[in-house]
Amino acid sequence: TYIRTTTIERLDLLAYAFYNDVTLWWAIAAANGLGKGSMYVPTNSLLRIPDISSIDQQTQTLNTNR
Repeated sequence: TYIRTTTIERLDLLAYAFYNDVTLWWAIAAANGLGKGSMYVPTNSLLRIPDISSIDQQTQTLNTNR
């Protein structure tokens, strides 16, 4: 899924809107190279919103490799 922001957005609020979980902000940030020092996304940004199943798989892989 891709979205274009029309206002300044926050990663945690986007995560809540798409996943009903603010703690998954990092998944949107990682998919778009964002979140380095700021939770804000500029206006008119094209963002990829990863599917929740790919986030679950990535989390399981990370936890397995620890």
